[in-house]
Amino acid sequence: NEINGEGLVAAGVIRRVKDGVRLLGTGEIKGKLNLVVWSASAGAVKAIEAAGGTIVQQRIAAEAKAAARLEKRNAAKGKAPPAKAPRGDANKISARTTRTAARSAK
Repeated sequence: NEINGEGLVAAGVIRRVKDGVRLLGTGEIKGKLNLVVWSASAGAVKAIEAAGGTIVQQRIAAEAKAAARLEKRNAAKGKAPPAKAPRGDANKISARTTRTAARSAK
């Protein structure tokens, strides 16, 4: 007894499954549910499991498979895995900051 995106479309709950189904943790669960969704919030997972249900998050599995494929391909080519770029560079000044400083100096 599994609920997934295709079942929700067939029931008329959603129009399409193009971007997946994200389950959010609002409301309450009164019965046991077995869900297959693209992703779910931590609160939703906790509520489903507390009611005795199960939840399968497909996005996590899909991302893990994609990462494994990329790692395997890079290993075959002799490349190191790509390093994550730092989020912000403390030494970098944006053009907007420069314009704002120039206006303030006038």
